[in-house]
Amino acid sequence: MRPNLSLSYGARYEAQTNIGDLADWSPRIGIAWGIDGGANRSAKTVLRLGFGAFYDRVADSQILTSLRYNGRRNSRTWS
Repeated sequence: MRPNLSLSYGARYEAQTNIGDLADWSPRIGIAWGIDGGANRSAKTVLRLGFGAFYDRVADSQILTSLRYNGRRNSRTWS
């Protein structure tokens, strides 16, 4: 690559503690370009671009509701 251009890539694992899902790997990629830089001088202006796949979080209230009304625990006891 050129001295004023860099490319970075990777993967990130985003775990949500109350859901046991192992498919939360997401790709990441980034590019940085020193616009006014050259082989022998540092750039003063840098343009950065990034991309990634992101996952929404599931609210705790939705998890609790799904556990409460899962078809096995939906009987009420009156005291």
